[in-house]
Amino acid sequence: MNGHYLLENKLKKNGIEYTMIDNAFHEISNFKKAQELSDKIRVEDLHQVLDSIAKRYCPLPEEYQLSYNRKYKGFNFFSAEDQQVFEFIARGEFNIKGMQN
Repeated sequence: MNGHYLLENKLKKNGIEYTMIDNAFHEISNFKKAQELSDKIRVEDLHQVLDSIAKRYCPLPEEYQLSYNRKYKGFNFFSAEDQQVFEFIARGEFNIKGMQN
């Protein structure tokens, strides 16, 4: 899930026709309106959706005292908090639940 997914939903709700190839928009019938909708997408909203999915399918143990809140885009390799997350994942101390083939 990313900003394209959110924009795709907004295009559908506004009746704007489009085609996508993989994760990229190939054609958009009303580019001006699509840009207006895109400009209204807040990164914080995307993070909120992603965080709720992460909490549900890949919960972090409370003992690590880590949160899903982000102060920046992506991981910061120099952050002690992010280092804990990488070590946690590398040790295999996570549990993905609720996912099925």
